Amino acid sequence: MEPIKYNEDSLAYGTTNITIPGFSVPSVILPLYIWALFASPTMFLLLFLNRRVRNVGPLILVFMMITLGGVEMAQLLIHADIDKGFPVTHMIFKISGLNGTIIYYAILIMGFTLFGIPAWFVVRWISRCYYAKKFSDQTILFDSIWLLATLALCGYLIMEVGSMGWLGIFAFVIYKLVQIYGLRSLQLTAKKRHNSQLLFLRVFGSGKRTQHFFDLLNARWRYIGSIELVASTDLAGTTLEPNEFLDFLSGKLRNNFIRNHEELGHRLATLDLKPDADGRFRVNEFFCFDDTWQMTVISLIGQSDVVIMDLRNFSRENRGCIFELQTLVDLIPLKRVVILIDHTTDYPFLEVTLRHCWEGMRASSPNADSDVATLQLLRAERSVSATVNRLMLICDHISASTGTELPLNGALTS
Repeated sequence: MEPIKYNEDSLAYGTTNITIPGFSVPSVILPLYIWALFASPTMFLLLFLNRRVRNVGPLILVFMMITLGGVEMAQLLIHADIDKGFPVTHMIFKISGLNGTIIYYAILIMGFTLFGIPAWFVVRWISRCYYAKKFSDQTILFDSIWLLATLALCGYLIMEVGSMGWLGIFAFVIYKLVQIYGLRSLQLTAKKRHNSQLLFLRVFGSGKRTQHFFDLLNARWRYIGSIELVASTDLAGTTLEPNEFLDFLSGKLRNNFIRNHEELGHRLATLDLKPDADGRFRVNEFFCFDDTWQMTVISLIGQSDVVIMDLRNFSRENRGCIFELQTLVDLIPLKRVVILIDHTTDYPFLEVTLRHCWEGMRASSPNADSDVATLQLLRAERSVSATVNRLMLICDHISASTGTELPLNGALTS
């Protein structure tokens, strides 16, 4: 690599210009230049592992690493052709009549495309392993980060010592061995643990606040038990599983939707309630049509240990939430329900709705024997992590009715 040169004339003005091969730039650019040379692969982490696409990002990252390997291979072939006097390039030029620049980029695109075929099969294999519980979503995430770092290391070593640099791949092998051995105790402990099923209900379309809250809740709760929810676009980046993502790409996602009682029964019977190898339980999404979501919610409420209902942005327009509140009163002891509210919740309307739900309660409800029912309300704080911490404490002592109390057939107190 051509050395970096300093421009001494600029010293008189209190700055130092440096000459990077082909460019003369201020010295403040030097850290960025060094980062671009040695750490630019970290941009892939920013693109594919951010919160919005975290569940499917690792698959995309693996696909891109393999296909870009095809581009790198194509470049090596081009350089080898240059060293031999352009015989292949001249042959392509005679056949196609294209100029050298077009031929160059065509070869790169060909390398990307050819390696895209095995990349797709690798991604499909990862998805099948995830479905078979050989991998967890967290394992795929960590593996993709380590693989990217290992390949970057191999690239630098190859520039320094030649083909021996590929020995750097053993860093990834050692990481996997440590991971497999280290997770054994977590898996054994998780298998003995009772799965505390959490049902997460919400006002659809609440946006980033709900997603951020669910991200933190997801990270904490899944060491306790599984999370069930009705699927929607507001949490797709967090909850969409690798196999569901591939179904989406292949146009088969509609096959995952529940159409009738028989399909709902099969889905509930095959619900994934066992922990992964890292000791974490999974998120179970239910894709529903307009005429099947209500029966799905009824079934999920009936088998849940804890129900968390995010009623931020709740108003009289949210008829689906009103149905869910009535179902909660009818089917589950209210001491197992926590409702999340804040300043965007139409609180007077919520109070009226809950009173109506209590008055219209089924005779078979587990709450029917109670003269006074107490519902736990949690007011969200500005700090999402503080809200989740309080929620976890409430869930730890949920039978003691910790939290803000709302007597449904008496005066409202807080």
